[in-house]
Amino acid sequence: RIARLLPENHSEVAPYLALLLGIQAEVAGEGAAEGLEPQHLQDAIFLAAQKTLERLASERPLVVVLDDLHWVDATSLQLLERMLPAVDRASLMIIALFRPRRDEPSWTFHELAQKDYPHRYTSIDLRPLDPALSRDLVANLLLAAAFPDQVSYVIMQKAEGNPFFIEEVIRTMLDGELLTRQDNGWTITPEFTEIGVPDTLAAVLTTRLDQLDGEAKRVLQAAAVVGREFRYDTLVGISQNGRPIEASVIELVRRDQIREASRVPYRSYAFRHGLIQETAYSALLRKDRRALHQRVAEWWEQQDAGRVDTIARHFLAANLAERALPYLVTAGEQAARDYSVDEALVFYSRAAEALDQAEDLGLSLRVYKGLGEVLNAMGRHPEALNAYEKMRAAGQRMGDDEAQAEAWHGIAVSHMQRGEPNEAMESALRSEEIARRNNLLLAESKALWMKAWGLFTLGQTVEALGIAEQVASLSGRLADRGQVAHSLNLLGVVYSTTGRSAEAAEQFEKALGIMRDLDNRRRIMPLLNNLGVLDEGRGDYPAAEGRYQEALEIAREIGNRNGEIVYLSNLGGVKTKLGHYDAAEADLRQVLELVGKVGSYMLPVTYANLAEARMAQDDPEEALKLAELAFELSLRDEAQDDLALAWRALGLVAAKRRAAVRLPEGPDFDDQSFEAGACFERSADIFRSIGRKEEEARTLWAWAEHELKDGDREAGARLFQQARELFEGLGADEVVRRMLAGQAEQSEP
Repeated sequence: RIARLLPENHSEVAPYLALLLGIQAEVAGEGAAEGLEPQHLQDAIFLAAQKTLERLASERPLVVVLDDLHWVDATSLQLLERMLPAVDRASLMIIALFRPRRDEPSWTFHELAQKDYPHRYTSIDLRPLDPALSRDLVANLLLAAAFPDQVSYVIMQKAEGNPFFIEEVIRTMLDGELLTRQDNGWTITPEFTEIGVPDTLAAVLTTRLDQLDGEAKRVLQAAAVVGREFRYDTLVGISQNGRPIEASVIELVRRDQIREASRVPYRSYAFRHGLIQETAYSALLRKDRRALHQRVAEWWEQQDAGRVDTIARHFLAANLAERALPYLVTAGEQAARDYSVDEALVFYSRAAEALDQAEDLGLSLRVYKGLGEVLNAMGRHPEALNAYEKMRAAGQRMGDDEAQAEAWHGIAVSHMQRGEPNEAMESALRSEEIARRNNLLLAESKALWMKAWGLFTLGQTVEALGIAEQVASLSGRLADRGQVAHSLNLLGVVYSTTGRSAEAAEQFEKALGIMRDLDNRRRIMPLLNNLGVLDEGRGDYPAAEGRYQEALEIAREIGNRNGEIVYLSNLGGVKTKLGHYDAAEADLRQVLELVGKVGSYMLPVTYANLAEARMAQDDPEEALKLAELAFELSLRDEAQDDLALAWRALGLVAAKRRAAVRLPEGPDFDDQSFEAGACFERSADIFRSIGRKEEEARTLWAWAEHELKDGDREAGARLFQQARELFEGLGADEVVRRMLAGQAEQSEP
């Protein structure tokens, strides 16, 4: 079928579609998925589904109906979101039915569709049926236009327009033989008045459950433990004493409690409604529920031990935390490798809760390490610090020095990503001491890497370079190619800030090659970013924009919140330099939303760039507030490059207002006011001292424009020439052209 549908590339689609559907089939290209990294495999599956749906929709209009979307899992939700652009390209309609609850995953889909596809998306809120429509529904269900008034009265009074309630009331009447069909229509039996109909939907469903014979009721309750959808062989496997269940399953289908879901690759069924499952499950005694959950978990252990999330869930429900724990840890690790950070967080969090009931120091190291990594990736650094501290404590109790060194490194990473370089270096020193004492080369390499990064952040580039070269040498003795690439990246960063751009680019490209070979998307991101920084430093802003955009897309695909913050901030900064101020502001304000209350070392540069964007849009008042925030944070963090950006932003504000800006007492000045020229001078001096030539040139250019317009024109011309020479030395020909074009416009009468 796929070969006929997609003759030109069916071999690129069929194997992945088979994986998605969970079927075994001999298809062209069936070995293509072997050896793929999880994220690439997921991308290929998503693309195959997208191509198939679009081709089907090109042949004839296609409607895709998704029922009960409120129960969707995170990966399926990602697939659905990936499908949305197709509604603009093909004759495709997606109908999604879900409860309007903001705390459920389906609400994410609703908000995305509403925001990005307002021209396509229609939201329909389902209201209770009015009396006339309720009567029509009853007539359709009973296949009769006329029925006793007493039936109508009971339904209208109790169902209150809820169509599911109406259906269940009628089924309760029929199952209880309270309503019978005669030649001239439906009539009520004497029992109708004696027994009556329950007042609530839950009571109606319970009545229908109790109307089943004992064996059918037991099968339905066992199925409720398995899940909303369940396999026939699972029910057989957990049935007690090998009792036959076929007749009971057929009876449940006949009574419309369950429906057949599929026969290939397994015979499976689903509850007709989630409330039916909940009612059957709630009617079980707690000890019986636990026993059934245990049997389901043990059945899956025998059938497919790879279903770790399913096995863990049932062992937890059986109150067997110690048996669930290893499966939860494995599920978390698998989800993290697949870049499904939301799912990984759920599994690791449940594992951490299970540790409270079933202490296992060995597994606790894996739990807290994984939890820390996921939380850092999501930008939840305070929680990550707590997880790594628990890992450190567990390692100490076990006497595991390697685990303690790894935990201190995780603590250092959390501090660094939170914008606390001094605290990060203190933690890195603890890790380094443990690593050296125990000859742990990899841990020592990581600790030195963090120290170098901290020094670099604080503007101590000479010291950072010395340690970075140590890291590169040490990593070369390791068999860990990933750490080698990590050290090359660090070396490239330090080279780039000391004017050795060619050497920096060489290190970045080597590291990028290794990471592409390893298909490590998490490490590819910063390398793309750093190559973008080099492009930006040469004044090649369009190339930098492309690098940052690619890094940002990867960060969003794999759910790396910290990366998203960094690359959005850099993207906003380079768009400011390109003069795309509206787009720059949108990116930079997204950064502020993402950072929220957790903090980030990117805040000072984000505020400084946002101040420049607002200045370009003639809003000096807000620009001043933003520049002051950038100044305050960069002083606190002792970040020299950020401080220089803040001085430049303050200079732009002072120049626009033709008035000095007043600042609180600083490390090298008392409480005083600064004219525009003084702000620009401090900015240029700092950039010059740390070797940021491109930024120095931009400051000189801004300073020159101020002097040419409102100050010393001779000094302005001199500053303009200095900026031009710096840009020319960097090969930033396009920037020079923009400078000269701007100067020509200002010179016109």
